[in-house]
Amino acid sequence: MLLLANAFATPAMAAKPKTDPDTFYGTQVTQGPCVTPGQEFFGPILSALLGTLITTGVNKIGTALKTAGDEKTWKTTASRNLDITADEFSTGSCVQIVRGRFFTNAPPLSRRPTDLIDTKISASWQKLAANGIYVAAQPDFFFEGRLVKSTGGQALSLTPLYARLDAPIGGRALRPGQSRHIAVFLTYFAPDKAQLVTETNAAASIVLGELQPKVARDYTAAIAAGPAPAANPIGGGPDAPIAHNAYVGPVDASAWFKLALVESKQPLTLGVLVTETQEADTFLKFIGGVVGSDAVTGAVSTALKNELDPAEREKARTEEVTAAATLRTEYETALASALTKTRACSTGKPSFEAIAEARGAIRTLITKATARGFDNIGLAESDALSIKVIDPSGSVNGACAAVAVKVAALGATHP
Repeated sequence: MLLLANAFATPAMAAKPKTDPDTFYGTQVTQGPCVTPGQEFFGPILSALLGTLITTGVNKIGTALKTAGDEKTWKTTASRNLDITADEFSTGSCVQIVRGRFFTNAPPLSRRPTDLIDTKISASWQKLAANGIYVAAQPDFFFEGRLVKSTGGQALSLTPLYARLDAPIGGRALRPGQSRHIAVFLTYFAPDKAQLVTETNAAASIVLGELQPKVARDYTAAIAAGPAPAANPIGGGPDAPIAHNAYVGPVDASAWFKLALVESKQPLTLGVLVTETQEADTFLKFIGGVVGSDAVTGAVSTALKNELDPAEREKARTEEVTAAATLRTEYETALASALTKTRACSTGKPSFEAIAEARGAIRTLITKATARGFDNIGLAESDALSIKVIDPSGSVNGACAAVAVKVAALGATHP
């Protein structure tokens, strides 16, 4: 766990004083059942979106990050060990990121915090504890995103459900404003690769945009609201502002990213990075660098299109079958040529040219057999060299005959 804050942090932004010996301040992440009420609306919405996302390709690239470490950007990271199966990814699993004060150990219900002013977080307190996050006070930052699998199951995407900023990580003495432009980055590490998420190794990114202090961003409510009503439900005529939660800033689901999953329990480390930027222009420049690399977007889009787009997948499969057939034909031709030429020089008095052709045919056969992935083919360069172009001893017939036997054996093993 890493928490970076500016040296000039104001009291409201600095880590809260430790008022309870059984609590600590930091950032935590976990994965498990979704906790914020209202996420049931995402079922039909996401089913409709998946087809569009697959055909249009990658919508965000979260793997090519540029540095955001100037004096106006703060970062915090967290990680969590998971022991999880492929099925647990496919049943609506969510990722929760919380920065604030936590109980050191699982608390009893009697220790439920009394200052949880956010009703959704308050309603989710027990579910968060079941997922391993023991909230001891109103969080300074809360985020929940739902992991969505593509229709074919080859890739995952992270979709935001709920976000709230109560107090930023840090600030500057001459810039007391507490609104922040926030982005979330996520990745999974295998046991031997576990490390903190950095600007260069994230698998997925979500741009939350600007969050105002103590104003929640509820994406489920925005989707559930549907078309705007003809008149303001709170009062006023049809031209009055509609009273509902609206999207603020460039928010979207993360890019599709790949994760090899198995049916049995699989140990993984989930790592996240949260960046908070005070100025919008700095933030937008930072995010522009993330999504603007043609080399990265082109390579990732091509790879994912081959797996997610049925037409591209069929095209790639056809090309693979054609390439395999070409390799097989070339191997069979080389096998026939090597057998014919070594048998030809095993009798009589072969010409220098015939002997050289036999040596060349053996080398070509070795190359083509290796290209098909055959192991232990029983032939090597030493076999070609055993057939002497100039052989005063007159043993060329025997050498050709011995190699012809090896060629025939290869043909029997790998016809």
